Amino acid sequence: MIAEGYFDDVDCVLSAHANGETDYLFDINSTLAGFLAKKAVFLGTASHSGAAPHLGRNALHGAVLAQNALAFLKDRFPASAGLQLHPVITEGGGTVNIIPDRTVMETYIRANDNATLFAAEEQVEQCIRHCAAALGLGCETETTPGYLPLRQSAEMNEMVLENMLLFCEEDQILRNVVSGASGDIGDLGFLLPAVQMGFSGIQGQFHNDNFTIADKENCYIRTAKVLAGTLFDLLQKPVHQPADFAEKKELYLKQLEKKQNLEIFTES
Repeated sequence: MIAEGYFDDVDCVLSAHANGETDYLFDINSTLAGFLAKKAVFLGTASHSGAAPHLGRNALHGAVLAQNALAFLKDRFPASAGLQLHPVITEGGGTVNIIPDRTVMETYIRANDNATLFAAEEQVEQCIRHCAAALGLGCETETTPGYLPLRQSAEMNEMVLENMLLFCEEDQILRNVVSGASGDIGDLGFLLPAVQMGFSGIQGQFHNDNFTIADKENCYIRTAKVLAGTLFDLLQKPVHQPADFAEKKELYLKQLEKKQNLEIFTES
């Protein structure tokens, strides 16, 4: 939608998202982590694992070595950066009787800010590439854009907070949560003034079939009133599109194009 120009004449973005089970009615000024998805395919040479393992190049060994390297990489960033790496092996090999010639490892790279996110992606790439090279393996990597970290508009959040306080007390509002989750609102927040308020009233877990609406009054009525009041305030005191929107959009689209390229590194 950004690439197609749907936000080119938009001044600001107002969003709401359900919270997990909590005693608070609302939350405000929370952050979301950004993420990139990394896929690595390690390529070796198949061989009989009993009769001639020495003739093979074990692709799984490359993935395991890379997993250890990524575990050590976390120590190179402060806790405040929010770096999260949890690689999984999605393809390990075909049968225990054959040295695997292909293994696939995938991970999300999550971070609280753009600088950490892209610096970590480069270092993850180095870990994967050099671990493969150390064992004489080939390696194909693919980086897929996810979402950028969310930083909310302070001006708009003041309007949202004023409207929340019409329907609840101060101690019923949770503030400044640092979340490891991600959302596409982060991309819009990079380009435009944006907020994403949280509202409670659900039971169960997100993305699970036990998710249900428990408090219809808060989910449907109070939240709608807060949003409507904020929209009214924005009409009285508009928040305009930043002057550098076009420049940021161009940078954003170039970054997406860059991260979609497939890079192949092969060591003999």
